[in-house]
Amino acid sequence: MNTIEAISPLYVIIDTPALGLSYDTLTTLLEASTNVVLIAIPDHSSLKAVGNVVNLMHDLKASNKLLKPILNMLNIKYPIDAVSGYPWTKLLRDVVGIEPHVIPYDDLFPIVRQALEIESLKLSFYESPALDSIFKYIDYLMETVPPSQA
Repeated sequence: MNTIEAISPLYVIIDTPALGLSYDTLTTLLEASTNVVLIAIPDHSSLKAVGNVVNLMHDLKASNKLLKPILNMLNIKYPIDAVSGYPWTKLLRDVVGIEPHVIPYDDLFPIVRQALEIESLKLSFYESPALDSIFKYIDYLMETVPPSQA
């Protein structure tokens, strides 16, 4: 392992739609990273931003670094996009090419934040489907790319 490999990030997590990164910074991150996790919300601007990152990764020939994307804050009562008539999971899968991991919208998260608490310390898996889903994604990351192999 050389120095660059040793200090390269194990995971680069890109939350959309507000990337807030310049093209050069994003390119450098994607080239240096070992694995990329894209996070989208049920919103067309978020899907567009994810698509832009995916296209850049294809241009850089870095698409093999792409892990299962996250569809964050999906209200499971309304899983269908009203504009297209398709499920949000399908729309994200069509953009990324990988079935997304869903973290459902959870009414408890804002309540815990208002109390200035950290969600994962104050909620249990049994009462919070979002927290349960977050930890299932962490399990996926550990199975897919254990830190010792990354």
